[in-house]
Amino acid sequence: AVYIVRKSTHTPPVSLGCIGFVGLGNMGRPIARRLLAHFGVLTVWNRTPERCSKLGAAGALVAPSLEFIFASCDTVVLMLTGDEATRQVLN
Repeated sequence: AVYIVRKSTHTPPVSLGCIGFVGLGNMGRPIARRLLAHFGVLTVWNRTPERCSKLGAAGALVAPSLEFIFASCDTVVLMLTGDEATRQVLN
């Protein structure tokens, strides 16, 4: 399941502000790499912290917690394995 959660509708549509990315599995990792390459800044978090290390080495900010991502990012992309994982992250 892919969801994009935006905190504010006041941001112009061309600007995503601070981007957070949750879910660095087989689909999420390459998409996050492309976002980092395109925007130059990305905050990442994964339930398995080791999956963040390569993106952190490439320049992404590795969030210390899921709460940090939602508190500090204007746009959060969720790339999770299914409904149960999405519920766990959003609850």
